[in-house]
Amino acid sequence: MWLLVLLLAAPALGLLNREPPLQASPNRQFRGIPEERWIDVRLDQFSTTNNASFPLRFYYNKLNATDKHMVLFVGGEWSVSTNWVTAGFPYDLASIIGASMFYPEQRYYGHTRPTADTEVESLRYLTTDNALRDLAQFIGYIKSDAFENGQYKSGKVVLVGCSSAGMKSTWLKQMYPHLVDVVVSHSGPLIVKENFPEYLEVVTTVMRAEGGEACTSSVKQAVNDVIAATATFEGRQLISNMFNTCTILDSNAPLDLFTLFNDAITYAFSALVQYAAPGDVAAACKELTDPSIPSAMRRMANWVNKNRPNPSKCFETRYMVTVDARRDPSYNSTEKGTRLFAYKWCTEYGWIQTTDSKAQIFNNTIPLDFNYDICKDYFTTNINQFRLQQNIARTHEFFGGLKHIPQHVISVQGTADPWHVLGPTRQQNTPTTPVYILEGSAHCRATDALNINDSEEMRKVKLQIVDNVKAFLKL
Repeated sequence: MWLLVLLLAAPALGLLNREPPLQASPNRQFRGIPEERWIDVRLDQFSTTNNASFPLRFYYNKLNATDKHMVLFVGGEWSVSTNWVTAGFPYDLASIIGASMFYPEQRYYGHTRPTADTEVESLRYLTTDNALRDLAQFIGYIKSDAFENGQYKSGKVVLVGCSSAGMKSTWLKQMYPHLVDVVVSHSGPLIVKENFPEYLEVVTTVMRAEGGEACTSSVKQAVNDVIAATATFEGRQLISNMFNTCTILDSNAPLDLFTLFNDAITYAFSALVQYAAPGDVAAACKELTDPSIPSAMRRMANWVNKNRPNPSKCFETRYMVTVDARRDPSYNSTEKGTRLFAYKWCTEYGWIQTTDSKAQIFNNTIPLDFNYDICKDYFTTNINQFRLQQNIARTHEFFGGLKHIPQHVISVQGTADPWHVLGPTRQQNTPTTPVYILEGSAHCRATDALNINDSEEMRKVKLQIVDNVKAFLKL
């Protein structure tokens, strides 16, 4: 079997299975005391015979004793913390509308463990349908007499979601409109698709716009130089030295080279663009075009090494070594997040970030066809292209992509976010489904608290969102 890189592990997999970065407002008096609590939810939300349940973790912050409304910052493919119930735009919104903060964790992530392990059989409960029903059960509990003596029973529910959590928040409003009053979706994709070459096209476009043609030309030259260097032992040794790989690239193991590209090189550039603060891309491009270092490959290697998640450790390029690590079904595995999200992408979402487009600078190093071997290697031969294509079709039948956005869903997209091409556009903008497009803004930047070095445009959009929420709630 011809195998390829862990293209599900990077870029987006590694970037989306972590809690969104948070900047809090300076000198702000935070109210309330965040509490960790638990609720038992059904293991199989759609079975009439399986009554098994598991504890789902959530954080709760009662901002005022008189609060009756609820703002839920929806957990995604990461471990939740107290951060988002004490700071950020969702917290600001809750303060303004008289709501308390809730932050439910998604099943299988953090300390919410519905099964003993993540073996393939155990992962059958890891579905979007179950995750949505968990949220529905959670909201029903919060609005019942069983929680805080019914304090929130007559209150309104506002969901705020970043990235895939924004997508799920929108879909929850569509499936359970009686449970959700308003949704604010930041950078939430609504289109699932098998091949997603546009991701790296946006990465390239942003780098060219902020760093100039010299930046993208230098990276493209460096990529080509790496490919050319693999032709000789001396070249492979040079690559290994430059990128601090754990072993010298093997000429009989071409997948090692692809692993280097996918898990290190492409990952670094995707991380740069997806979560860039103003000036980050320009600063990176300055290093990538530094005239004091004549070699484009050396400049790229220096920058990539500095920006890897563990720059002090050697980088593992041996494909089967990384596969073996991601087969580990233990919740304590350091690769647990990668394994879980890979399962979702192999079975439901696709979003395979290939390099088969001429509008990007990574030289066709991640073809689509190889992805399905990766899914088989992680899990089983039953997880294949046919199954993914069927589930993608099912998802569009259920939710309609961009064709049907429920009323009172507020969407925010940044043009510098690689995910924005899968989200709502100005064409979906209506009085009851407002869509705000932030020029040059990266992934989920609007979730930061008010007054954090906001541009005039960003602040205006945030205040408009507050006005939208108040109007939809009729507060």
